[in-house]
Amino acid sequence: MLKALTRTIGNTYETLALNYLKNHGLSLVQKNYSTKLGEIDIIALEGDILCFVEVRFRKSIQYGGAALSVTPKKQTRIKKAASQFLVEHARFRHSPCRFDVISIHIKDNQPQIDWITSAFY
Repeated sequence: MLKALTRTIGNTYETLALNYLKNHGLSLVQKNYSTKLGEIDIIALEGDILCFVEVRFRKSIQYGGAALSVTPKKQTRIKKAASQFLVEHARFRHSPCRFDVISIHIKDNQPQIDWITSAFY
């Protein structure tokens, strides 16, 4: 039950993040790409740049915010999943790539979105 609720909340904020990215000119390539190596919430194109986007939500920034939860271990899993994606999708193999984080928290009962481009390498 808790895992299903967590997934529902995650889907809500991933959709919010995706709409935010679309409003900023990115186009969706794939959502929720998953392998044994890891998962990528959103894969999108900004021009010719392939963006692998991790979406993180926290109710508040009291303990440092959502972006800080993308630990080096999580970054490694995202990078491995991105490598697998590039192996499976030959048309993107020579595209420039970057890793972004969309951090969402609630302030005054409204979601606040921070988009960190090139958050890690």
